Amino acid sequence: MYYLAQDYQSAIVDYNKSIDLKPDFALAYSNCGYAYRDLYGEHEALLDWRFAAKLFKEQGNITKYQSTMRSIVFMMIQAALRECFSKKFAVFSELFHSSSIEFMVRYGLRLTHPTSTSI
Repeated sequence: MYYLAQDYQSAIVDYNKSIDLKPDFALAYSNCGYAYRDLYGEHEALLDWRFAAKLFKEQGNITKYQSTMRSIVFMMIQAALRECFSKKFAVFSELFHSSSIEFMVRYGLRLTHPTSTSI
């Protein structure tokens, strides 16, 4: 109920109460992961999702196990792509915000004429 109302903090409190009452309640860990993701980011969500996946597998709920593992893999791919693109963006941003010559010297690039050797 709290999660659907986007009250993620209250949702986390409720999910944790459920977990306290039933420590092997895999769905509570999974749902808590979604609330953590929306409130704090992927890292916090991954902790609960990994534990939920472990519990789903141990309990023989292969469908939920596979679904949770897909969420984990998808989130890790997203994080890796964000990191990769942010580094590349930083280099391109520097290129456009600094003098081209300064950029090329810093990164060891050479100016060349199409029909001659480097300058």
